[in-house]
Parts: sequence; structure tokens; C-alpha cells
Amino acid sequence: IVGAYFAAIKKYSMLEDNIGKLLLRSDVCYAGAGYCLSLACFNSEESINYLKQYLNYYLKKKDLFFDQADAMSAIAYLDNKNNTDILNSYIQLWTKFVKNKPYWDLNSSIKRFNKSMNKIEKLRYGADS
Repeated sequence: IVGAYFAAIKKYSMLEDNIGKLLLRSDVCYAGAGYCLSLACFNSEESINYLKQYLNYYLKKKDLFFDQADAMSAIAYLDNKNNTDILNSYIQLWTKFVKNKPYWDLNSSIKRFNKSMNKIEKLRYGADS
């Protein structure tokens, strides 16, 4: 988790492939949020593809409560930054995924993710000075 945050702050995009693969594997509890932040910071075609691969697989696994909200939030953040509309293609899967999960609110997740991204930006510029 710490490594993912440092990769995000320092924009160590050379770790993008490792972080993307770790996200897809979902081996470590709570690490996915950091992986999604890092991938959003990298904002490359490859990082977006990792997020999409994650959503394509894990939104169909209704019994696996992992980092789907963080991946959706990362896509929403990148949509806003890149003027794209990738998130819309996952809304139907998201709706099915959260059908019996009353505490999973996408808007709240997106707000929380955006706050984290703002903190990363502040740390990045503070670390460079």
C-alpha cells in the first residue's frame, strides 16, 4: 500500500505494470485503493486498461467485495480529467453489483477518491519543492 502511494506521489510510472497486475490479482486487503490512485495518477492508456480489466472481471463477482468502488471512482476521475465517458459503460454492471449492497454509494466513493487525489497532488508538489 505504501509503495503504491509513493508511486502515485512521485509518478513512478515505471511501476505501472506491476501495480496494474497487483490490482487485477487482488491478493492484499485494502491495497486496491492505493493501486487505483496510482493508476489514476499515471493516467495512461495502459493504466486505464488495467482499471477496465478490473471492472470487467470484478463487477461480475457479486460475492467479492473488493475495490470495485475505487476502480469506478478512478475511472470517473480520469473521465473528468480526459473528457471521456468510460464510466457510463460500467453503470449497468455497477447497478447489478450493488443491488444488495445498500452501503455502496458511487457518488460518495467518487467524492472520497477525488479528495485522495487532491491530497496526492498536494504531496507531490510539496515533495518537489
